[in-house]
Amino acid sequence: MFPVLMTTSDNVPESPPTYRWPYFLGAFVLLGIVLGLMWTFWSIRMTAEQRKNHEELDDFGHPKTQNINETQ
Repeated sequence: MFPVLMTTSDNVPESPPTYRWPYFLGAFVLLGIVLGLMWTFWSIRMTAEQRKNHEELDDFGHPKTQNINETQ
């Protein structure tokens, strides 16, 4: 019967909702990358230390050179 007139507030498009979960997801991904890099560098350092410690040992874990004077 009567035409419904639209007001100016009805013409304004609604903004999409703002979600927080992408920020949390991004933060956790970034945290995972940082922790992964830290773990990798720690492993490299530990491997280098172990290799340095085992340079003086043979395949069975015994010293490569033994001083004969120590056994007498």
